[in-house]
Amino acid sequence: MSDTLVLRVAARFQKRAKGKRMRVFDFDDTLVSSKGEVGVSKAGGETIKMDSATFAHYTPDVGDQLDFTAFNNVVKPRKIKKNFDRLRAAVKEGDRAVILTARSKGAQSSVTKFLESEGIKGVEVVALGSSNPNDKAEWLSSAAKSEDAADVEFYDDSAANAKAVAEVGQKRHTNIKFVSTAVPHPKEEDYEGPQATKTFESDNPVHAVVEVQQKPGQAPEAPKPGGPSAWWTHQTPAFQENYCREHSHSKYCP
Repeated sequence: MSDTLVLRVAARFQKRAKGKRMRVFDFDDTLVSSKGEVGVSKAGGETIKMDSATFAHYTPDVGDQLDFTAFNNVVKPRKIKKNFDRLRAAVKEGDRAVILTARSKGAQSSVTKFLESEGIKGVEVVALGSSNPNDKAEWLSSAAKSEDAADVEFYDDSAANAKAVAEVGQKRHTNIKFVSTAVPHPKEEDYEGPQATKTFESDNPVHAVVEVQQKPGQAPEAPKPGGPSAWWTHQTPAFQENYCREHSHSKYCP
């Protein structure tokens, strides 16, 4: 899959005056990069940690315990210019602008505080407390219908999330313009200014641990061969590259 995934579903696109525009953005590594690690406790007893950029490429196993507690707060954020400019433009144009994040509900207030510090107000922050791409797709599908939207754009650094949203748009929303875009992970030149030194704290932090469950109707997941560390061999090259960049001294990395 290429770095950028764009799916347009717009056989009959109504002009803006006849419907609402929605601009929906992932937060971590789409609008900002910030400090914080996701903890993953494997069923075999191993515990690993990774930043949000690496986690975007991680393929979880049934039984994984995913700990997002560190993401209650927004710690030392650094804006990603192109996508942050898109958010600013959406707010200026009066579009319905939404942050749709996998962070737990404890992050809603901290993300809002950060946005307001940048002069951005009136943006809804939806914290799903889930890294399942289908949860983002289902939320956006429901919101597009309830808002009677005519023009929807979604941006996420996770290709899996962008793909799930695109597929739902293609199946359910053929009467609107529906664009889902996977934005490449930012490089140094993509950032705007230096990293902030401030931490934006949550007003209501939560203990955010989620267990990956077997999907209804899904056959039981067979144990992966190779012992307790076999999970590594079943990860994508993109995950392995990111993980080794972050953990150069790991036993998994050459």
